Amino acid sequence: MGSDLGRGKVVGDAIQCAFHGWEYGPDGRCIRIPAQATIPNFACQVSYPVVERHGIVFVFNGREPLFPLPFFFGCDPKDLIHANSFTAVLDCPWYMIGANAVDLQHFRCTHDRRLAAEPVVDYPDPFAFRTTVKMSVAGRSITDRLTRWFAGDEVTMEMTDWSGTLMLVQATFRRTRSFGLLASLPLDANRTRAYVTIFVRRSRSRLRQTLYDPANVRIRRFFIKKFLSADINRLAGTRYNSRTLIEIDGLMAKYFEWLAALPNVSKGAQAAGSPASGSDSVDSQSY
Repeated sequence: MGSDLGRGKVVGDAIQCAFHGWEYGPDGRCIRIPAQATIPNFACQVSYPVVERHGIVFVFNGREPLFPLPFFFGCDPKDLIHANSFTAVLDCPWYMIGANAVDLQHFRCTHDRRLAAEPVVDYPDPFAFRTTVKMSVAGRSITDRLTRWFAGDEVTMEMTDWSGTLMLVQATFRRTRSFGLLASLPLDANRTRAYVTIFVRRSRSRLRQTLYDPANVRIRRFFIKKFLSADINRLAGTRYNSRTLIEIDGLMAKYFEWLAALPNVSKGAQAAGSPASGSDSVDSQSY
């Protein structure tokens, strides 16, 4: 009858509805109805593939995952530790968050980053768009000064976008490396909730794991949250418009072309307004 299963409770491996007490197993099928022994065929919920990693539950937006849950290239999940995620609601479509990561004008204007080499784009998977950019940290803010002091004055950003809604970023400085995961959840046509999780390498010694690692990951989280916080306001109202792209936006145009060509962009939404020649409600099949 449409009752919210999120208001129910877990009973064994099943979810029990708070309204009539029907219980649904992991595959979505009803396994028990308190009021009768017979279970009708229609008593079934949609179920999605899930993976739990670092205390985070990732849900694939489709009946079958099109690719395994990605991770940072060259890293094993057990070698990294993470800080608590932080979230924000952005006033922009989900695909503009990925585009922001490859907007070279934005990096220069907003974050005082200067290109030290031409960006390199490759596709490590049919569903992955990877950009590697080397930049100098040229800002005069206190955070940039501290970054240069502790980490170095140059950073190589490796940003791998998986199907538009899951991005893995490795920032390699002269003296350190940080890892960030950004997951985008479309709320409606023009609003997106972003989840950001920061990772660092786990120390080898038990003493450092106990004393150093927790402080290290919290400090990284502080700096990266500070770095990204300005983007929340600046992204407000941004929309895709092919007529406003200029020569320096070639990398961003390439990203939009890749996103539009993904095999599982919704074919049912075909009105103008999104980079996939579909409506702003184009579905993305990803974690």
